[in-house]
Amino acid sequence: MKTVNLDGVATAGPVREVSEVMLPWLWERHANPASPHREGAAAADALEEARAHVAGLVGAEPESVVFTSGATEANNLAIKGAARMAYLKGRSILAIPVHEHPSLLHPSRALDRAPRWELVPIPVNRTGLVHTSSLPDGPLALLGMAHAHAELGALQPAAELVQAARERGGIALVDATLTAGRIPLDMDSLGRPDLLSLSFHHMGGPMGVGALIVEQGLALPPLLEGGAQERGYRPGTPNLAGCVGAGVAARLGRERVEARARVLSELGSLLMKGLLDAQGVHLTGPDLDSRLPGHVSVRVEGINGQALVMAMGERGILVATASPCADEAGLPSASLLAAGYSREEAGSAVLFCVPPTSEIGITDIQRVTRCFREEVQRLRVLAGRMATPHR
Repeated sequence: MKTVNLDGVATAGPVREVSEVMLPWLWERHANPASPHREGAAAADALEEARAHVAGLVGAEPESVVFTSGATEANNLAIKGAARMAYLKGRSILAIPVHEHPSLLHPSRALDRAPRWELVPIPVNRTGLVHTSSLPDGPLALLGMAHAHAELGALQPAAELVQAARERGGIALVDATLTAGRIPLDMDSLGRPDLLSLSFHHMGGPMGVGALIVEQGLALPPLLEGGAQERGYRPGTPNLAGCVGAGVAARLGRERVEARARVLSELGSLLMKGLLDAQGVHLTGPDLDSRLPGHVSVRVEGINGQALVMAMGERGILVATASPCADEAGLPSASLLAAGYSREEAGSAVLFCVPPTSEIGITDIQRVTRCFREEVQRLRVLAGRMATPHR
């Protein structure tokens, strides 16, 4: 039985070209890019080539690319560094959407516990979309947001929000983890945010590698003290093989993004229709016009979302109840609760997301929707029997 992976919010499958280019740098070409000999120089050249590919993916300058261990580190570097910079200018408000990803919300909460900064959560409605009118007044230090919300699929109007933050004197951070390499974008289309975070395993690259794009002129303080690697923003010997793989994933993402976006849009539309045809199934988040292509989240009346995820897994179909970084030991999604859904609604939520690097086709989506309807019916029958008292 073929496994159909629709847990694309967790990760995307690795691209073969990425794995192949990484292997030599783990074996015979292994070297420290800071070493002065020939092997070190070759490693440094490979690192800079990867940096150029990442810059090309988002329309940035290569020298603005800072490699990190992932988007979580990139967001922490961005938020904590920007907050320190802004405080020196008398700006203290950190504006983060109330339903945001933990890698954006939690560092801001940590700063909020200090007397210097104030976290002002931006309210959202059940679509998960952020509106410029909801941004706080006052001395804004930072606006931080994910371009696409992992659980609701809301595709934020990034350019408008970045401009609104700039008008308020704040620094703007956009997390493009789920959109870079999946839909066409660049720094200009996003409003030229001051900071942009990336995670490469979401576009077919290796896990454990991310990047922060730091616009020229932004002297961001580092999280760590150490050497001068990554222009001092991120000291320490880089993950050379991982960075090389990230560069290839970025290059392929740029070359294939138009085709990926078309396929994901088609499959997402078909998937949404098939899921919503089932009785008692409701869309969570915005409609297709404002949703990440290939992403569908639903609520199923009378069904526990985790039970449905397990049932689908038994049939070779991988789906989720929440973003893996937000999964809290089976509790209802904090993001959905923050967006105005009840605990019952949040507990019945199931998330489908087509990975951008997958080879899923129309027949796979048809199988998924058929199995979904069958399992929903089976679980409802089972729940009815369990609710019937024994004589």
